[in-house]
Amino acid sequence: ICSRIAQLRQMLKILGWYKKQDDFEQWIKRQDAIQIHNYFPGLSFSDLKSIEKQKVKVSRVIHNYRKTCIQGNHYRKNKLCQKCDQKKRFSGVIRRCYNKKFILSFFMAAYNKKLEKFEKATNTQYIAISSTMSNYLGRIGVSENRIVIIPNSVPDFPRILESATELYRDWE
Repeated sequence: ICSRIAQLRQMLKILGWYKKQDDFEQWIKRQDAIQIHNYFPGLSFSDLKSIEKQKVKVSRVIHNYRKTCIQGNHYRKNKLCQKCDQKKRFSGVIRRCYNKKFILSFFMAAYNKKLEKFEKATNTQYIAISSTMSNYLGRIGVSENRIVIIPNSVPDFPRILESATELYRDWE
């Protein structure tokens, strides 16, 4: 029962019903830009609304396939799974792909839908950790001018830094 209470508490937090919003709103007002690695479970719906309201520039580092798979890796039972995409995640909910729980899978699918709207409204820029992740973003409709590749291992740092600087310069 304890884990169910923890799951409920986490869902309420993400909905913005379980934590104080004032601290985050005050912090976000002081930011020009933020870099996000994983939205879930750290940012609530009200946090996203605060970021959008303050018109803070957002860059998202893409480490996984969560934009099209609620589990994040397109694998199920040790086999490649392509049943979900950006528009339909119902299969992942039915199959309980997020933490093997129906309600959490449903919630994750709904949260991802909210993120799509948020990223469109904030004109989120993407940092891909590899060319594979960059290609993935392109395949799901992210325009090339919103993507920069910054590999996890950086053998050619000056070139990478120049590429990232161009991305942020385009924001102005």
